[in-house]
Amino acid sequence: MLVNGINLITIQEYKMTKIKFDINQLDDIMIGDVDMKDYPDFCDAYVESASFKGVELTDEELEELNMSDETREWVNANAYESLF
Repeated sequence: MLVNGINLITIQEYKMTKIKFDINQLDDIMIGDVDMKDYPDFCDAYVESASFKGVELTDEELEELNMSDETREWVNANAYESLF
């Protein structure tokens, strides 16, 4: 819908919009399910929580983030260090 030259979207359209996060733009990243039995692959590890500009990511946002190849690579590279 166009109002005064501004394209307005419905709440439903807004909720359907996928938000893409770059793992390198996030803060307070906590990695979950880091198990030394999985070393060095840490195949079960994932981003358990994170924030973007001070706002915690929702479960839906975290799920989408964890599906990214870039995030999986980041988790794998940082999982061991998260134990200390």
